[in-house]
Order: sequence, then structure tokens, then C-alpha cells
Amino acid sequence: MVTRIGLIGILILTIFTTLPLPVFAQRARGPHDMTYTSPSWGYAVRWHADEWAVDEQTSEDGFDSLWLSDAVGNLVGFDGGPGFGGDAAVCLEDLIGIVEEIPGASDIEVVFDEADAMQASWDPRWSWIILLARLPAGDQQIDYVVYLDCRTLAPGAAVLTRMLVAPTATFEESVDRVAVLQAVLPRGAYQLEPQSGSLIDGVAPGIEASLFFDQVCGGFPGRGRLLFGPDGEERAMLTLVDGPTGAGAIDDSSDTVRVLRIENSGPTPLSIDPTGFIYADGIPGIDVMQDVAWASAVWEDTGERSVRLLPPGAWATIQVAWPDDVPFPTSGVVLYYRDDELSGGEEQVASIGVAGGCGGGSRPKLRIGR
Repeated sequence: MVTRIGLIGILILTIFTTLPLPVFAQRARGPHDMTYTSPSWGYAVRWHADEWAVDEQTSEDGFDSLWLSDAVGNLVGFDGGPGFGGDAAVCLEDLIGIVEEIPGASDIEVVFDEADAMQASWDPRWSWIILLARLPAGDQQIDYVVYLDCRTLAPGAAVLTRMLVAPTATFEESVDRVAVLQAVLPRGAYQLEPQSGSLIDGVAPGIEASLFFDQVCGGFPGRGRLLFGPDGEERAMLTLVDGPTGAGAIDDSSDTVRVLRIENSGPTPLSIDPTGFIYADGIPGIDVMQDVAWASAVWEDTGERSVRLLPPGAWATIQVAWPDDVPFPTSGVVLYYRDDELSGGEEQVASIGVAGGCGGGSRPKLRIGR
């Protein structure tokens, strides 16, 4: 199994790494400058080149693998392909067995948070666990946080595994960059809630989400949104996948950049016009929204602004920003995509610079000390 081989290889490399280096706080970042899209399955990973380096990237016989590492000893891996009958719970059992088989591994235990909640969840569509494990590093034994995650990519057929190995000594200081785990998922990884027509995060309602995947204000990627035609037939999935995080006031158009992925999830070709992205002000559902500006939108892969025709099953990413020559409203704006071929003629994409919180309070911290 490729996932097993890939994980064993990377974790054995961990044994020979040096002790972690100090971590320094970083300023808020804009959109990531590096991206990888699985050629076989369509999941995507985004990261900053000055934070992560590519250790391994392979694709063979329907198995795609990507492994990244950073200067402080964090390792992140993504393996997608056929296996486990598409069952995430069976996949996770296998990954735990791999960790237990690492030469020299000891004192493996499940992590709890400060609210005494065990950091593990089991479901056929999405299963995950956070472990604390003592592994060899050079001539020493040090503690690592080991995160193992399995998601169904294709029901009954394929899974995506996401893995993190991080020294506990620098985990809290570098946890922000662990957001790289939040891969953009293809349409096949989601379930449809029949009554509302909205997407569920690939699992049955009520499942607990990993702390690494909690949605916070400005967090990416967002849950995919389905676009329907006037006849009620599904046409596409639009996902907000990237943009500046931690930004306060909107000082210039770079603070407004948002990256969206559009996947044709319908049965016929899909035409996407970059000029269809428009900003309006007001509160959706309460105010009469007033158009204030057309977005500056370009395709990420070409930098062009032309209309693109996506065949069924294809996807593309587009970068959208506030125009430089228009003052940004102090009250913020809402970004829409407009298309007469859609039910209702438009779909809300994002709000930018709009006051208000996202609620939920602070997330409990992990207890990773012994």
C-alpha cells in the first residue's frame, strides 16, 4: 500500500533529524505562493515556499503522494489513492499500526485537550487521531505530536491520508503553519444534504472535527458551495481556498485577495466569466444590496481574464481582488458571482472587511506534555 510505504519512509527519516530549531513569530501572510493538485484525484495543497520544502512528490497507478518538511522538524504528508474500500476508519487503524511499528518508538498515547476531550474520531467517511509518541532523533529520544487523518475521496474506492509529525518542543510556536493540512477537497469527498442541498464535510452530521480543521474567522479552505442551474440540476462547486489571514483594516487591494476554486460537478460543460465577480455593500438578507465595483479577477494558471469553459469533472482556480482605482468602502463589501445560467442568477462568495465576529470562542489547547 503506497500510504504505508510513504509514511514509514518519512517517519524513519525523522529518526535521523536534528533537534528542532527555534521558531520565530511571523507576520500575517497573503495567499500562498505554492500549490499542488493531485493529478489523479483533484485534492489540492497550498503553502508558503519560505516555510515548507518538498521532500517527495510522486504519482503512479492512481496513487498520489506529497511530503513537505520545514526547518524546525515538522513533517506533513498527503497520500491519495485506492484502498481500504474507501473506508476512513479502516484506513486510520492501518496508520496507527504503522506508528506503532516504527523502530524505537515508545510511550505512544492519545492526546487530550484541556477540556479533557480525547482527540480522536471514527467514522467511515472521516476518521482522525492525535497521538503523542517518543521517537529517536539523532542520538536522543524526543516527543512528537503525530496527527493521522483519513478522508474518503471516492465512496467504496479511495481515501486521502493526511499526516503530521511535529516536535512537541516547538509545536505551539509553529501551529499556525500546520494549516497546510487543510487540503482543498474535490466534490467526490463531500456528501450532499438532500433537504437543504448543501454540502456536509464528508461525514455524517454530528461528527467531531479535528482541532486542526475548525473553521475560524478567515480560515481556508471554506466548505464548498454548490451552484445549481434554473432547472435545479447541480452545475458546479465553488470553494474559497486562500487569501490573506490575520489582516485588520483593509489598507490596499492586496488585503482583499481571495482565491476560489471552481469545479464543474455537473454533466455538461460549464462556462465561467471572470467579469461575473462583483462587489456589493449591505447585509445580505436584510439590506437591498448595492453594486459598488467589479472585481479584478484572473485565472491563477494563466494570469488571463478570458472566459473559460470547464468540461465535466474539471476544475480551475481564480484570484479575485478589489480594483486598485476604486476606494474601498469603510463598511466592507460582499463578493458575488453572477451568471444568468445559475438559479437565482448569483451566488454569494465571501465578505471582506465587514465588521463582526465568527463566534465559537477560543479552541481548547492540546495537552501535549507528559
